[in-house]
Amino acid sequence: MKFPWDENIWFSPAYGVNYFSQIRLREGISSVTNNKYKKEREAWIMGMALFGINKLTEKNWWLQVPNEDPPDMLCMWTDIRKPHNVMNWREVEIMQITRHNSGTIREEVMKKLANKVYPKEYSLLIYLQRDEEIRDLKNLSEEIVKIEPKVADVWVLGHTHPVEDNYILFSLYPNFERVDFNLIEEAKKLIPGNYIKMSKSFTDTEMIRITSTEEYEFVPNVK
Repeated sequence: MKFPWDENIWFSPAYGVNYFSQIRLREGISSVTNNKYKKEREAWIMGMALFGINKLTEKNWWLQVPNEDPPDMLCMWTDIRKPHNVMNWREVEIMQITRHNSGTIREEVMKKLANKVYPKEYSLLIYLQRDEEIRDLKNLSEEIVKIEPKVADVWVLGHTHPVEDNYILFSLYPNFERVDFNLIEEAKKLIPGNYIKMSKSFTDTEMIRITSTEEYEFVPNVK
């Protein structure tokens, strides 16, 4: 039995990565481009990026596939305080740059940001899904800072090894940062459990670790 999708249930990065990985094993390479699995693919990208963000920020981030699009994804970490826990969250737009995009990384990113206004808590997460050397993107970060885009932050994720699970994550805005990480090593650092439950109220925000073996629906019927 699966419980229905719940806005208070947040999933670990590993869950998001494994969810689509299982689809790819079952359906083959076509699942990477099949629009049927768009949300699952975006959850994989979000989860993979959160491994890098966890390492960079030394916090435990969680993800959720929202029941409305936009945004593509939601992510958050919890600041444990008394009397209230505080949820720090982002709405995330996922962009992929593939071999089918004619422009360079710089051209595609700058085109995406040009004259676009995002809501206050929006992030842009760009996944580089094509075979090319990923050079240091500090110069691109400096260009983005100059145009002052209307977005909370900009991230770029890429795979750096043809066989091993090595990745690189850049923060391009508002600050430039870079983190290299290995999926297996970062997965070992995660808090045990696939889900947490964040219950919101006017008096308190409670974080509960879900210990049930029952599963919640991961992908809602997006409106």
